[in-house]
Amino acid sequence: MKRTAQAGLLALAASSLPFAAHADDAPPAAPTTAVAATTISYVENADNAATAWNAIHPEGIGVAVYMGTETDLTPEQLRTGLTNIANSGGIEDIEFFFEQNDVPHTGFALYYDDVFEGPLNLDEIIPSTQKAARYLQTNQELLQTASISEVSYD
Repeated sequence: MKRTAQAGLLALAASSLPFAAHADDAPPAAPTTAVAATTISYVENADNAATAWNAIHPEGIGVAVYMGTETDLTPEQLRTGLTNIANSGGIEDIEFFFEQNDVPHTGFALYYDDVFEGPLNLDEIIPSTQKAARYLQTNQELLQTASISEVSYD
């Protein structure tokens, strides 16, 4: 399963079809998004940074990434692949906070709409990101519907 998740992230980062093995209930794939070439910066505490970001951006997904010492994927590949997953679910606002970990495997946590989901491993991050995007998209649609159908009881 780990190899499948790695292959999926690599394929998505290379702009091919996203995660067919994990996307059974996902919406149809949207065009992939190119992430601007930037330097990945590491923070002292990815959880604190993602929590603070989510407080300001509750409609987005904050991703804490704990880079393992023996990972086959680069931070850029992780960021591009997960950004494409969020974008395909209708979420444009996604931010990554990288922290160097001292264990072999890379771990993740998601922060969205005051929800914390983690710790997650490579096999769990893909479906969890899809779930977060569906949750946020549904909330946005419900809020739009509620604001349109507000009734005055004066």
